[in-house]
Amino acid sequence: MIGRHRFALTLGILILLGLIASSTPLLAFTRDIWPTYLHDGRHSGRSPYVGPNGPFFRWTYPGSDASSVTIATDGTLRFCSENSNAYALNPDGTFRWSYGSSSQIWSTPAIATDGSILFECDGGKFYRVDSGGSLIWSWDGGDGNMAMSPVIADDLNMVFFLYSVSSLGNGVLRSLYMSGPNQGTVAWTQSFGGNMEFDKTSPAFDGDTVYVTGTEAVDGLSGVLVALEASTGTVKWTYPPSGTIDGVTYSSPSVSEDREFIYFGDDGDDHNEAVLYCVASDGTLAWAWDSPEAGAGVLNAPAIGTDGTLYVVDTEANLFAIASDGTLKWSVELAAGTHLEYANAIIDAAGTIYVTANGGLFFGVSPFGQRCWAYDLGYGATTWLSPGSIGTAGTLYFSSRTRDTVYAVHTGSYLTNPAYTPDCGSSATIFEFTVDCSLPPTVATLRTVQVHLDDGTTVVDLHFDSGVTWIGTVSSLAAGPYQYYLSYETWGGITGTYPDTGWLDGPSVDNTAPTSQCWCDYQCATNSVIEVGFTSSDDLTEVTRVSLWYRRTPDCEGQKWWGDWTYLMSTDSTVGVFSVPWSLEGRTQFLTIAEDCANTEAKSTADCWIIYDDTAPVTHVTTRSSFWGGPGYAAPIRVDYDVDESCTYEPDVELWYRYDGGSWTYDQKEEGSGRQGYFNFWPTLDGEYTFGCVSTDNCGNDEGTPSTTRAVIYDTTNPTSIVTDAPTYDPDGTFQVDVAATDPSISANKSGVMYVWLYYQYNGGPWYYYTGAYQGCVEHTTDSFNFVAPFGDGVYGFHTV
Repeated sequence: MIGRHRFALTLGILILLGLIASSTPLLAFTRDIWPTYLHDGRHSGRSPYVGPNGPFFRWTYPGSDASSVTIATDGTLRFCSENSNAYALNPDGTFRWSYGSSSQIWSTPAIATDGSILFECDGGKFYRVDSGGSLIWSWDGGDGNMAMSPVIADDLNMVFFLYSVSSLGNGVLRSLYMSGPNQGTVAWTQSFGGNMEFDKTSPAFDGDTVYVTGTEAVDGLSGVLVALEASTGTVKWTYPPSGTIDGVTYSSPSVSEDREFIYFGDDGDDHNEAVLYCVASDGTLAWAWDSPEAGAGVLNAPAIGTDGTLYVVDTEANLFAIASDGTLKWSVELAAGTHLEYANAIIDAAGTIYVTANGGLFFGVSPFGQRCWAYDLGYGATTWLSPGSIGTAGTLYFSSRTRDTVYAVHTGSYLTNPAYTPDCGSSATIFEFTVDCSLPPTVATLRTVQVHLDDGTTVVDLHFDSGVTWIGTVSSLAAGPYQYYLSYETWGGITGTYPDTGWLDGPSVDNTAPTSQCWCDYQCATNSVIEVGFTSSDDLTEVTRVSLWYRRTPDCEGQKWWGDWTYLMSTDSTVGVFSVPWSLEGRTQFLTIAEDCANTEAKSTADCWIIYDDTAPVTHVTTRSSFWGGPGYAAPIRVDYDVDESCTYEPDVELWYRYDGGSWTYDQKEEGSGRQGYFNFWPTLDGEYTFGCVSTDNCGNDEGTPSTTRAVIYDTTNPTSIVTDAPTYDPDGTFQVDVAATDPSISANKSGVMYVWLYYQYNGGPWYYYTGAYQGCVEHTTDSFNFVAPFGDGVYGFHTV
C-alpha cells in the first residue's frame, strides 16, 4: 500500500544518490536544498526531493511583495521583500529573523555555503547577511535598478549580478568578492552599453562561464545571449552575433547538466520565429523551437529534467515537454483561454512539474503530460506567483508578489472523511462506504476510488455520487472484524492511499448471537426496588444491548404463569445490575436477552425468580374445645393455626398466650413448618387461657401481634353440690327436692357449674339417676327437682352430682 508520493520519495532519494555517484561534477548550489533562484546556478529548476502531490496548503506567511523562496541546508527559508527587508523563516512558517536594508529589494536571495545570504537592492546596493540576520558587508554602486537575482561561484569566491545603471550605459554584469581581505569589493565589471537592458533576467553559471540574457535595441528589439569568462568577465561570445532574434527576452538562461547547451526563451510578439532557443557552449545555434500557438512566447527559463527534457510554459497557458534535440514530446493545456505572462515551471525528483503563474494559478502536471490539478488562489489576473522551491520534507514554497504572501504546499490526501454504515452486521448486511474528495472537481478530479478490505481479496469500487462524495457497497462478507484502506487515482495520474500507512477500522460481521444470564441474589423482596444482576458476552463483536424481561403469577407457587414474557428495561452495559421499581406482589420470573449489532439472543426459560411480598401474614387460631381439664387431667391443650399468606408457604409461627386477662407471653415457635399446623400447650394452673399466634413470612413481614385469639378454660377441680332441704311432699303426688351446687369462680381458676344431676335410692338399695339440668357454667346455682316416686311407698334417699 504505497502511495504515489511515497514511491516518488524513494525515487527522489535514488536520483539524489545517483547524482552524488555520477562522474559529472556537481555544480554550484547542489550543496543546499534550494539555495538560489531556480534551484542552482544552471537554473535547472529541478529538486532532488519529491514535492507535494496536490494543492494542499500547509501555512501562509505575510510578506510584502515577496521574492522567490530559497532554502538553506538546515531547512530554513529565506526571501526578500519590497518593504526593504530580508527574512528567515522556520520550516513551519514561524518567524526567525529579518534584516532591514536601505531600499526596496526585488531579487531572490542566494545562500552561500556558510548559510549567509546575498541580495541586491534598488539604488545600486548589495548586501551579505549572515545566517543569524547580521550584516557581514554591503556594497554601494551609487545608483541602478537591481531587480535581478545573484548567482554564487564558490570556487571563485565571487557573486555575479546584473543591474541597470545609467552612468555605465544601462546593462551591467558585475562580480564582487564574497569573502577574504577583498570581500565586498568589485572583482570585475562588464558593461553592455546603452543598447542592452536586462528586464527580470538573472545570470546563470556553469562552473567557469556566466551566461546572461537580455534585449538589445538595434534596428528594433532583439533577444541576446552572452557568455562571459567567470573569472575575468571577458565576453566569450554573443548569440546571435548580429541581433537576428526578433523580440524581447525576459527569460533567464538555463544550462544543461553536461554544460554543453544553453536555453532561453523569447516573447514571440509580432513575429513567427522560434520562442525557444538552444545554443551550444561554443555560441552556435543547436536548434530553435516555435510554439504551435500563434503569437505565443516563452518568458521564463526552461526547467530541465534528468533526461534533458525541457519544460516551458508559453503565454497561451500551454506546458510543453521538449526533448533535448528540440522535438516536441507532449503538451498540455493548463488553462483554456488564459493568457499567462509569467508562468514558471520547476520539477521534483519524481518528474512532477509544478507551474506557478500570474492570475494566482498553481498547476501540477505528471511526467507524462497529464494535468493533475489546477488551483486558483482566487486573487484575479493581476496576481503574480514566483517560481517555486522544494524542501526536503516535500513542501513546495512560492510567493505572491501582489498579494504579499508566502505559501507552503505539502503532500496531502485526495480523500477525506471516510465512513461506512452500519458499524456492524451479518453476512446478509449491505455495508455502504463513502469518502469525499478533499479537492473540488474543478481543481483535481478522481478517476477511481477503491476500498480494500484486509481479507486480502475484497475490493469495493466506489462511484462518484454528488458534490465531492464517492460511494459504494459490499455484502456477503464472512464473519469477522474488518480493517480497510482506500486507494485512488486522479485523471492526472496521481495515485495514493488513505491513510498513507496502516489501516482504518472497518465494519464487523457477526453471525452468532451473544449470550447472557441474570441472577437474583435473594428470593424475596419487600422494598419498592428489586435488583437483578446480569452478565453477557459475545464471541466476535460487542454486546450492544441487554434487555430484562419478566412474567409473574400471583399465587407464588409458580403453578400457572400469567401471559407471555414482557419487556421491562434495557441497558448498553454488558454486566451490571438492573434496579427495578416494583409493586406487584407475587412470584416473578426474569430473563435477559442480549443483542449485538446484528443478532438477538433466543431465550425462553427463566434465569431467576423473586417473590415480592410487602404484606404481613394473618394467623387464625382455633382449639377443639373451649374447656380443657378434669380431675387428674394430664394432657396438653391443642392450639391449631392457619396462616393466611398469599406468597410465602413456609412462615415462622410463634404461639403466645395470656392467662386470666394478663399480658401476652411467648410460649414456643415453629420454623418454616407450613401455613397450617398446631401447638401443644401444657398449662400449669387452672384458669382461662387466651391463645394467639404471630407469623413471620419468608420475606420478613412480621404480623406483630396476634390477629385472632381463642380463649380456653382449663379446670382440673371438681365442683360441689347438696340437697339443701328435706324433700317435701306435694299433694299432687310428687316430692320437691331442692339442691345447691357450687364451683369456685373463674378468678379462682375454676370453670363454673355446668350441669346438676339428681340421683335417688329406694329403701337403701342402689342409686338411680333421675334427672339433670343445665346450669350454664356458673359459680353457684340452686334448683328444685319434682320427684315422682317410681316404686310407691317406701324410704327414698337423694343426692346430687
